[in-house]
Amino acid sequence: MKSQRLVIIILFYLTNLLLAGVAFAQDNSYSKVEKDLMYSWVVTIKDQEHPTIFKVHSVKQKDDKSFFLDATYRFLNTKEVPAEAELLLIGNERKLVVTTQSGEKISAVQVREKVFEGTYTNLKSETVEVTLKKTPWPEIQALQDAYRNRVSSIAAAEVPLPINLVFDVPPSDLRKELVAFHGKWVGNWGGNLGAILIVKSIGPDTAKVLYAWGAAPQRKISAGFQEYDAKVLSADRGEIEFGSLPGPVFSVKAANDSADIQITRVTNNSTFAATFKRAETPSSRIVNDEAIEKAIESAWEAYCQAGYCGGYPGKIIDRSDDVLTVIINGNTRYLKYYVIGETNNYTVQVRPTPDGGRNRP
Repeated sequence: MKSQRLVIIILFYLTNLLLAGVAFAQDNSYSKVEKDLMYSWVVTIKDQEHPTIFKVHSVKQKDDKSFFLDATYRFLNTKEVPAEAELLLIGNERKLVVTTQSGEKISAVQVREKVFEGTYTNLKSETVEVTLKKTPWPEIQALQDAYRNRVSSIAAAEVPLPINLVFDVPPSDLRKELVAFHGKWVGNWGGNLGAILIVKSIGPDTAKVLYAWGAAPQRKISAGFQEYDAKVLSADRGEIEFGSLPGPVFSVKAANDSADIQITRVTNNSTFAATFKRAETPSSRIVNDEAIEKAIESAWEAYCQAGYCGGYPGKIIDRSDDVLTVIINGNTRYLKYYVIGETNNYTVQVRPTPDGGRNRP
């Protein structure tokens, strides 16, 4: 009796092992493959905080054992970019092979309906587990909204933004496509570098913007901010640009609903794109606080003594929301100042205008 039970148990486990080794059987005709794959797939990579999106736009049969996939790959906050992809038929098994534009690789087999599992290899040749799940658009939209809300809060908390920003009201006759840029936009580069774009003023041809970014120690990036004079590239499409090579050049395009903007960051070595989300615009205000006054005076004295005053005595004679008027050896100069921090913990940065402070900005 015991021997019969033992035989049954062994047969049970052998059966499970055999079943586990059988590929997910399915119809591999062209029409079925096209129907099954032409969709969006959420890619979950082990130890990666946010999923990515793989999308198959069309399917073309190469031979009886393989299909070419017209596909794209993207992060939750970036545009779709082309990816090399194919589906291989190995026995009853479907194997998906993907190479992203940046060189990352995915190799996965279909383990059940709407699910592939396999490996993801990064640019350092490190390999981890990956799962691709066929996902309807509303679920992807929810993932994107959650991601944008999270990175917006991260950027707002980590990016050093001056509190004495001054906003000008756009002209009443300015095209709505340009008016839509005005205000504060929060985003994130690659999930690990928060950034904020402030469009302080905008007209038919130019705009005044402030771009701020957080710290990324692993990439040796310190937090900071920079003001730019932006140019309007297209009023009809809603597009502005600022910066110059070899430093970054930023191209900003408005989305249709004015709730998002697309920013592309270009250097001599790389190109990145991300979606920034509209945030509450800080109100313009004159900063009147004894601690701030002391911080401004201290920052000015340090800046003057560091060489700007050329060894002559300098004195602040007036200040507006964001401009200091100073006298140096009888000459009037103008400097932008930026107040960062909060009560009892203010720091101030002083910078001359582009012409050395000779003209009031």
